[in-house]
Amino acid sequence: MEKISDRLKQALTMRDMTAAELARRSGVDKGSISNYLKGKFMPKQSAIGSMARALGVSPAWLMGYDVKMDKVYDEQ
Repeated sequence: MEKISDRLKQALTMRDMTAAELARRSGVDKGSISNYLKGKFMPKQSAIGSMARALGVSPAWLMGYDVKMDKVYDEQ
């Protein structure tokens, strides 16, 4: 299973997004995202969900599970 830091880097590259833009779109602190990218900390479930929504990926994929990357979110 891949690490969340690897998946986060991959998603940012594929979406042509910077960490700063992800922070703005997700509401997750830029410093926290930097630490997640470095593998220093594991994000809480709420941060994973917020980042996954901003990146348009499945939270399970972002956590490193072998599932489909893209996720369609219901507007609720």
